[in-house]
Amino acid sequence: KIEDGEVDVVTIAGMGGDLISEIISKADWLKRCKTKLVLQPMSSSDSLRECLNKGGFSVHSEKAVVDSGRIYSVIVAEYTDKIADFNPTKKYIGELDKDYSDAATMYIEQQLSRISECVKNIKGVERRRDLYIEMCEAEKGIKEILKKRR
Repeated sequence: KIEDGEVDVVTIAGMGGDLISEIISKADWLKRCKTKLVLQPMSSSDSLRECLNKGGFSVHSEKAVVDSGRIYSVIVAEYTDKIADFNPTKKYIGELDKDYSDAATMYIEQQLSRISECVKNIKGVERRRDLYIEMCEAEKGIKEILKKRR
């Protein structure tokens, strides 16, 4: 058990964003102690970003890193009890629009490719209409961000 004030920074890395989200949601002391979080999801970073936002955590920064040929996002967040303006573009690329590194551009391009493929596959599937609309909006926003980088 971790006591209030005992920890300043928590790093959770090397697991999926869904599991990281579950861990954070069960650790109420993170909110009481304003503990800084350094998070590196191996997958489902969009789910993690959404969980952080809905849980009142603000993302201070986000960087893309490449390791063994794979691109990951590293998120630094802290509980502020504020729910930020959160749109589909933020859900899928987070704060990486502010990171102009080659790794960030590669990450954003990779996300665009995944989203575009998904949009193509779920178009016309009525039970996936909400996801289709969300992903179309994200696709449009990400294309605009990449256009500014070129």
